[in-house]
This record gives sequence, C-alpha cells and structure tokens, in this order.
Amino acid sequence: MKCKMFIFCAVVMVTLLFAATSAVTPVYCPGNPKCSDINCTSQSCTGSGCPGESFKLDSGPWGGNHVIPETSCYISIEMVNDTHFTFTSNAEINAVIVKGGPNSNVYFYDPPVYSDTDYLSPPLNPSSGKYYDISHIEFCYTCNNIPVPEFPPFIFGFVLIGSIFAVIILTEKRFTK
Repeated sequence: MKCKMFIFCAVVMVTLLFAATSAVTPVYCPGNPKCSDINCTSQSCTGSGCPGESFKLDSGPWGGNHVIPETSCYISIEMVNDTHFTFTSNAEINAVIVKGGPNSNVYFYDPPVYSDTDYLSPPLNPSSGKYYDISHIEFCYTCNNIPVPEFPPFIFGFVLIGSIFAVIILTEKRFTK
C-alpha cells in the first residue's frame, strides 16, 4: 500500500512540477527582426508588430538591472552562462528577441509575462552545434508599473508539492497508528 501511494504521489509531483514550469518554445527568425517587424498575435517573424514599446540592449554585459529610459520600468537579466539567461521585469513582456549570428530566436508570451525562468538563448550555429554569441536582446514590452512578485512563479509549484507531501505524510502517520 505504501509503495503504491508513494508512486502515485511521485507521479502527481512530477506532473505538477512540469505544469508549473512550462517552457516557451522559441520561434527561429531569419535575419534581424525588431519588435515592430514581428507579429505577437500570430507569433510569427513578420507582421504588424507587438503592442507597446521596445527596449534593446546592444552590448554586454547582459546581466544585471537595466532601467528602461524615461519610464519607471526595468528588466533584470540573470546570465546562466555566456549564451543563456533568465529575466524578471516590472513591465509586461510580450516578446523577447535574442539575436546571435545571422539570425534570431523570438520568445512570444501570450498572455504577457513579468519573468521567464527558462533559459532564453540565441539560435544554434548549425556548423558548430554551439549557440551563437548574443549580438543583442530586444524586449517588446508595455510599462504598466505593476510590481513584480517577490518569488518567481515556479516557487509556488514547489510550495504546492511540499504541501501535498506534508498532507500525505500526516495522513499516513494517522492511519498507521
């Protein structure tokens, strides 16, 4: 009985963890698209643009807090390595364009987000199998001055899973007496 309950709980925990941290698949876009070139509605490389404004970082260091000029909004980037990063912002982010080599990866968010804890990166270099160096990063955003939650969203998944395990352990101890 305990083994079956443990397996069931493990399956539920893994399912909840993946649901809480679902990844956004980048759209590979040839060339050098800008926020005004892409289509956030259809999540494609060409179109009528994304709502809001754009904020472009042309050179590193990429990591750190970047205040968007003439606003009270910022974007904080945490570099995982030279080519991969996560971000947090108090602006609504509709898309992020990561340019590297001759092309870009575009990460679309519908609905808009305030952070992404998945690893954003430029495209892979097909010749070497390694990621291109980041040329620039452009954020398509709307500055609503809404504060960012203190904890990243995936933390709530861990709290939920921990709570489920606590209930199971307490229930099991109660029935084994």
